[in-house]
Amino acid sequence: MDGAFLLFSSIVVPLFLGLCILVFSKTRVVIQQSLALLGFSFPLIVGIFLLWSFQPSAENGYDYLWQVDLGLLTVVGVSLHLGLNGVGLVLYLLAAVVGLASGICAVWSRANKLAWYLGLLLFMQSGLLGIFASVDLYFLYFFHGLALIPTFIMIGIWGGAGRKVAAMEMAVYLSVGSMLSLVGLIALYFEIEVRSLDLIEIHRYFAEHYFIAEWRDSFLRDNLLALLLFGLGILISLFPFHSWAPRGYAEAPCSVAMLHAGVYNKFGFYLLIQVVFPLFSDRMADWQGVLMGLALANIIIIGLVALAERNLKWLVGYSSVMQMGYGLLGIASMSVLGVSGTVLLLFGHGLLFALLFLLATAIHKRCETMDFQSLGGLIGKMPILSTFFIVAIFASIGLPGFANFWGEMAIFFALGEYPWILLLAVLGMIISATYCLRAVGAIFYGPTTQTLEAVLQRKKIVDMTLSEQAPAVILLIFLFLVGVCPSLISDPINEGVSSLFSKLIR
Repeated sequence: MDGAFLLFSSIVVPLFLGLCILVFSKTRVVIQQSLALLGFSFPLIVGIFLLWSFQPSAENGYDYLWQVDLGLLTVVGVSLHLGLNGVGLVLYLLAAVVGLASGICAVWSRANKLAWYLGLLLFMQSGLLGIFASVDLYFLYFFHGLALIPTFIMIGIWGGAGRKVAAMEMAVYLSVGSMLSLVGLIALYFEIEVRSLDLIEIHRYFAEHYFIAEWRDSFLRDNLLALLLFGLGILISLFPFHSWAPRGYAEAPCSVAMLHAGVYNKFGFYLLIQVVFPLFSDRMADWQGVLMGLALANIIIIGLVALAERNLKWLVGYSSVMQMGYGLLGIASMSVLGVSGTVLLLFGHGLLFALLFLLATAIHKRCETMDFQSLGGLIGKMPILSTFFIVAIFASIGLPGFANFWGEMAIFFALGEYPWILLLAVLGMIISATYCLRAVGAIFYGPTTQTLEAVLQRKKIVDMTLSEQAPAVILLIFLFLVGVCPSLISDPINEGVSSLFSKLIR
């Protein structure tokens, strides 16, 4: 079967089934659940097939290209152009895996207005898949909006006690970040001669025209780069514009937190790798020190904040933001190894934090609290959940055998020329291990508190159900597979980054 058609179908099917669930919201719940499971399962099946059969073009590094002209929009260089290079393929697969895991959680979540919950989540899933499959920048932002709008709605309706503040804060920060980066890309469109939003065409233009010689206004170029870095820095929750992320993750319903922390926050990194770094390679060296400093601020400062945190969901949120600093360090290393390590890290990060938010939600649902000081001794009461959580913590602190390990190692090797940066990055790993292991000790091995005893008197605490174990197993399988055999995704990543950078970096 044609891979390009499957790629297109994998984006349309969740969107269509989500619409069907919303239109026929009065149908039996079992029908809604079946349609939702189909919508979340189909992209993963397609993603595995596309990974297996991936054969990138030697000319542009893409495979599965699918393009449809859109009448008047074609005049301004816009077309529905889908395709995957090595970077997009791996992040597309990440969206498919986390999407299925979050979808399974949603189907059996017993949420109020389940049809709307499932329909909006399918819209979000379709948008996330479309982001990484889009070759045209217009549709990349279109799918970004398709993923973002349901996120706000779902947090505002089904979120926790602070959902309104969290949704509003997230809306402000992400809207500003998106608009700043979009303005920068529009300015880039008017500056180059090809008048196209197609990434392949833009890359080809800059490969044929040396950037310094062809750019007419160096002042505009420098400020355009600053604008893009500022906007995308907000989107990747870069210090000091990170506060929206932990609050948003903590207040979001479980499935939304899994998709947002696991997949959506990769959007900024994706644009940095696919657009900003290659096209502005002649100026990125001037920003290297700033980027490394901000990345270390994410690692050290936010790591220390996490060290002082006592709420489990907030701890997971801060830990997620902290590890984004390592991804930025990989890009700031200005090497193919570092950028490839970043993509590999993003894949492991997405799986890991989707799993951690799933487990944190399961603990909260049973114990009615997220405070470490109110928990303790859970390993004897919930051995299955405890095992999943401890294994996830091992992955979080970078133990071999998990996908995260290989991404971190590649980034550390890429930082070999910067020993002080490397030393501080390793210090961040020590901070991370400290707060992670402390959380495990307090929650699972500490004494049972009076608060928890009061909960036990009111109800019986049960271990993880099959509907919770299934998504956890899916996420762990992919964490283990890539941890044991990283070449499954490192090969296409290396091909994609090398193809992109060999044509553009001078």
